[in-house]
Amino acid sequence: MKQPSLGSGTVSAETLIYQLDTQEIAVPLDSPAWYAWLEQAHSFSFRNEEGTFTAHKARPSNRRGGWYWYAYLHRRGQIFRFYLGSSSRLTLERLRNAARQLALRSQTPDRESSTSTAISTVLPSSLPAQKSPSFLTTRFHIPLLPVHHIARSRLLSQLDQGAQARLSLISAPAGSGKTTLLAAWARTSTIPIAWLSLSTAENDPARFFSYLTAALAQLDSHIGERDATLSLASYEYSWEEMLTHFVNDLTRLLTEDIVLILDDYHLITSESVHDILRFLLHSAPPQLHLFIDTRLDPPLSLAGLRAHGQLKEIRSEELRFSSTELQAFLQTMGLDLSTEEQHAFAQQTEGWIVSSHLLVLALRGQTDPASFLRARPGAHRFFLEYMSEEILAFQPAEVRDFLLQTSILERLTGSLCEAVTSQPDGQTRLIELYRSNLLLNALDDTGTWYCYQPLFAETLRTHLRTREPELIPELYRRASLWHEQHQEAEEACDYAFLAGDLPRAARLLADSLLHLMGWGKIEQLNHWLNQLPPELIASSPHLRIASIWMQILPRYTPGNTKGIIAYVEQQHGYSPTATSSIELQSELTLFHASTAFLHNDLPRAITLLQEASDALSPHKTALSQIVSLQLRIVLIIAYRIGGNLETAEQLALETCLPKPGEAYDPLNLITAWALAGLYEAQGQLHKKEQLYERIFQMLQQHANLPHIPLVLSLISRASLFYEWNRLEEASDLVQQALKIAQHTSMDILFTSSFWIQARIELAHGGAITTQPAFQRQTQGSFRLPIIEREEPPPAAIYARLALSCDQVEEAWNWERNCQKYFDDTPETDLESSNYFAYITLARVLIARGRIQHNNSAFSQALILLEHLGNLATQIGSYGWLIEIQILAALARQAQGKT
Repeated sequence: MKQPSLGSGTVSAETLIYQLDTQEIAVPLDSPAWYAWLEQAHSFSFRNEEGTFTAHKARPSNRRGGWYWYAYLHRRGQIFRFYLGSSSRLTLERLRNAARQLALRSQTPDRESSTSTAISTVLPSSLPAQKSPSFLTTRFHIPLLPVHHIARSRLLSQLDQGAQARLSLISAPAGSGKTTLLAAWARTSTIPIAWLSLSTAENDPARFFSYLTAALAQLDSHIGERDATLSLASYEYSWEEMLTHFVNDLTRLLTEDIVLILDDYHLITSESVHDILRFLLHSAPPQLHLFIDTRLDPPLSLAGLRAHGQLKEIRSEELRFSSTELQAFLQTMGLDLSTEEQHAFAQQTEGWIVSSHLLVLALRGQTDPASFLRARPGAHRFFLEYMSEEILAFQPAEVRDFLLQTSILERLTGSLCEAVTSQPDGQTRLIELYRSNLLLNALDDTGTWYCYQPLFAETLRTHLRTREPELIPELYRRASLWHEQHQEAEEACDYAFLAGDLPRAARLLADSLLHLMGWGKIEQLNHWLNQLPPELIASSPHLRIASIWMQILPRYTPGNTKGIIAYVEQQHGYSPTATSSIELQSELTLFHASTAFLHNDLPRAITLLQEASDALSPHKTALSQIVSLQLRIVLIIAYRIGGNLETAEQLALETCLPKPGEAYDPLNLITAWALAGLYEAQGQLHKKEQLYERIFQMLQQHANLPHIPLVLSLISRASLFYEWNRLEEASDLVQQALKIAQHTSMDILFTSSFWIQARIELAHGGAITTQPAFQRQTQGSFRLPIIEREEPPPAAIYARLALSCDQVEEAWNWERNCQKYFDDTPETDLESSNYFAYITLARVLIARGRIQHNNSAFSQALILLEHLGNLATQIGSYGWLIEIQILAALARQAQGKT
């Protein structure tokens, strides 16, 4: 059973002080509370006039018997130990006596002399023309912990487990906190520790062996004495014989577990030294446990040790700061960051400890931390200096060139790196860098794709800009060509812009247009369009239409859409009769049809849409297909508003479901959303079920569907399952939709998904929060015209959801208290929040009419919708008008059946 722990305490002036949670507890020595605490604690420090020591609890190496205590004193590079016994024997007098004995031992010349003798005789005296080595004793000292050290209990526990294995390997990039972690563990471990900090000089096997035995001699001066009589330089003894004698001595001398820590083993490149370690790992007594920290894995048959359960590993992923550790670190460093800034900090550092420390130092004195975190913090001189001194300086020239030139890439794979650097064996190079812990993250389990740590990449790019600025555009151009050859138009387009090759970027963007729209990457499309000069946009029908979309979508808010057509004609210099492109002409016709909608001229709107759709039908370009899809969606809505439900259904079915043998664009599934709404309004859920059964069978044939039609299909089917009270299945579909929608910049996908999720939660007995989940807080994101930015009032949201869940009493209770009335005449400056309340009132009145067979309620709803329709027409809100007209059509149909 694992020993329970209350941590550590301090004994001074006959009193124990320890922390319990955040409370400081004082316990008199020799009291029952003192002995109870000892049973659960693992260490404490003692200080009085006799001396000082640190006490650690241990257990016999054979795991028999109970726990016992040792007192340790570190003095002048040596460790002095005194046996205290079991917890029941730890009286105040025994602790005072231990302090006296340790103080005397640490001052006794004989001990110093014997240890010095052991150290000086580790290397054979018979080495020809070679003096006995002079040891730098600080190499045996456990390093001090940083001032801003953060306790990492999760990793210390792993090291505790490692003390039961033959080898514990801590392998990670520079600055990952390897040495600090081992030092923190060594200072609190109950197992005796021998520490050796290595240098490149230890690539001499004789010197390495000398330092290794000297480190162990810090624990027992008899270790290494026998080796003084042996000669490594003569032919009398081979290395194997020498090591055999050494191992035999260890077997004789070691009666309990000890740990030998080799710090910075990556500095060892000598195969002879590796052979010494291999021999020890294979032959040393089980009481000896090796801990190695290194920047790259040593050639020590790790696979075999791993297979036999004799290897414990801690790697860079585990050494990274967790979110809790990062918060503690920032607090310890005295840096107060907002939640958003902490998130940006974590993204930049990815838990890399040295980068966290350097970034904190760089942030000090910054008046705007958020802006600094967004604006290439890796270019700060702290990072540049560290990178030069600690990483790049240790790499061969060809590796440095590879790192610098591939730093321009977001993702790396072998053939891409070869294309960019013009160097062969790109995949082999990546695998070697990854195994060398050079801040390269694997992006898949096959070892095919990688990426650099963000701050590391930015620092490399800064070095590249300093050394070879003229090479950078060519590197981006090569990356663009590679992605185009591999049918990755979006990445090819991005690198073309970075290369400054705008004609090439314009061509690639035109080719990527439908992909970007289908996957909801509206912000990315707008970002690229803003970088192109007007003449390049004007030369491409695709880009001209995309430019219209990007200019209009942000303006599609109440009070701003009335002059859309004039705006488009003024900005682009064409009209329906003067446009040479049929796609451009059809797009402008769509806006004229919208104007007809605004003036309640439904027949003209339908005529314009039908004519434009017929004109496009002979054209089979990708652009003509997406413009035709736009026209059909609006035409379906128009037929529905006009009460021609059969035509609306037929047109939607023809569009959303492919004909046998016909090439099919998955974007057409968007019309299924409109058709599903039509079936719901008519209560024909069985038709909706049949529709989505066919659609989901068809989806199985498409491995990589665009986000927009996929999300709309998922939430429409979720709505169907909700209606049938299959809430778990509905919730699963909504969660899938939300996961996909987060990769888009279209609010309607979030709004629709969260709306159904809220209905499911309400059906489960949950509550509606005052901050509606479906109001996604983003900056600069685009939305469809029907979605407004202002937040609706929570009470109206609750009523709307209650109505959706057939909890009509809740909705009618809101109606009685909302202080909104059917004969109100809303002002022209009506905000979206009030519009939401009024349109909710109209829905409640329609529901009342249906449930109570109340013609008066229908009439009141129609009066209110007429007022809202007049307002929408006056201020030019196309989105509001469509919703109002659909509700009015439903109210009239229901009234006719009452």
